Amino acid sequence: MLFAFRWPAFFYRADLNPDEAQIVAGAITLHEDPVVWRSLDTTTHGPLLEYPLIVAHAFGAPFNYVTARVIGVLLQALALVATWRTLRRFAPEPIARIGILPGLFFWSLIAWEDYLHYSSELPGITLLALSTWAAAALFSPAKGRGPGTATAFFAGLAAGLVPLAKLQSVPQAAGLLLITAGLIWFAPICRPHRQRLLGALCAGVAAVGIGLGVYLQTFSLWREFWLTYIASALAYMETSAFPFAAMPGRFFHFAATAPVFSLFFWGTLGFAVLYLREPVQDRGLRVARRVAWVLLALAMFTVLRPGREAAHYLHLLVVPLTLLAGLTLAGACPTAGRYRVMGAFVVLALAPQIWDRLATGSRFIGNAVHHWQEPASPVAEFVGQHLQPGDTMAMWGWAPHLHVELQLPHVTREPHSGNQIMQWPLTRFFVERYLQDITRRPPIWFVDAVGPGAFIYDSRATQAHESVPSLRDLISRDYDLVAEIAGTRIYLHKGRSPRP
Repeated sequence: MLFAFRWPAFFYRADLNPDEAQIVAGAITLHEDPVVWRSLDTTTHGPLLEYPLIVAHAFGAPFNYVTARVIGVLLQALALVATWRTLRRFAPEPIARIGILPGLFFWSLIAWEDYLHYSSELPGITLLALSTWAAAALFSPAKGRGPGTATAFFAGLAAGLVPLAKLQSVPQAAGLLLITAGLIWFAPICRPHRQRLLGALCAGVAAVGIGLGVYLQTFSLWREFWLTYIASALAYMETSAFPFAAMPGRFFHFAATAPVFSLFFWGTLGFAVLYLREPVQDRGLRVARRVAWVLLALAMFTVLRPGREAAHYLHLLVVPLTLLAGLTLAGACPTAGRYRVMGAFVVLALAPQIWDRLATGSRFIGNAVHHWQEPASPVAEFVGQHLQPGDTMAMWGWAPHLHVELQLPHVTREPHSGNQIMQWPLTRFFVERYLQDITRRPPIWFVDAVGPGAFIYDSRATQAHESVPSLRDLISRDYDLVAEIAGTRIYLHKGRSPRP
């Protein structure tokens, strides 16, 4: 169902979200030098976004938005399968299959771009869903078998990898690990086995830390990792648009950025609240439902804590809310009447999403061929006419889509200069590193995308490359301005004339 509804958007040639272009451009650069934090700064997300594209490329997939969006849908499908397997531990097979429908419908029927692109939240969502499945297997093992140490290790490993997908999701991973440890601690098993399970859970987390430490030590990247991934993330939170205290009150507005999300969220949550006090006979199911509420609360905290109304953050709520709805369905059916509960489930959690899709449609349906045939941007078209083998490019401003269109790696560690332009505690560090990168490996092409109508950065007086004197002098000395197209200035290294 996911692929049946989503495939028309695969062939939209432009980026559906600027982050999508950044991720694909990062994968192109990592393909040239696969050592993250040496060749690539992933900024606000972890390296687990780019590496799947490199793996896909090894099997012949191009570095483009089609590959990225297919991987995104595969990650969503895997997260839903893991949620179904979690539900299957506490509910009959038919209930488990029906229980995942709210999330499946949302990710299938959504037609708004900010939910269709290869989002930085998706790998972490999938890892959390897999860890939740493993935790459920520990709490409710298959008949005739006790919980195994391999399952506990996998639960720790999957949750431990979440920080390398997106630091924003660390509260969810930490909360899930504590819950899993608590389930093991209070499980009716002998003390030696309990200790083995807790040891395996901790070993899974430790394996990630040890592997990361060995990697950073091998390539001498401790400073880069700390400053560009940890310290910058903490500093970035201080640049939020709204204080955390204001975010709960703004959630109604936040959720309404795409009406279909509001229908999914409030309808599915309404179903869970409707049967909140319905007595549940099975103890395991009672505990699982309480855990699901905690997981949803952790996801809500993760969404609100950054203080930004980025719609793709709302992806983080899909799996916890779907799990809660499925467990509520499983608990209410035996006591409140199967048909009555199913009716409420359809009316609240599913029907509004179907109605919205029928009412609004999708601009991608029927236009896949037209979208695929759209020409490249004028800037990419100009540079593409003059490219020579081995050319490289550096970007000032925010236009990483040019790297994707031209299939050029970026010589600086970021495909844009947001960290250099933004005024924050680490501005000086990022500017100095940018200058080091561009001096160490001078690009053939330098593009300044700051100008009227540009994305985010449009003030040449305060944000163009001339705002950094050292960079201004370097570009003036070593590069010629060869074109200005749609507010974007294109420079070519002196000594390399463009093709006639």
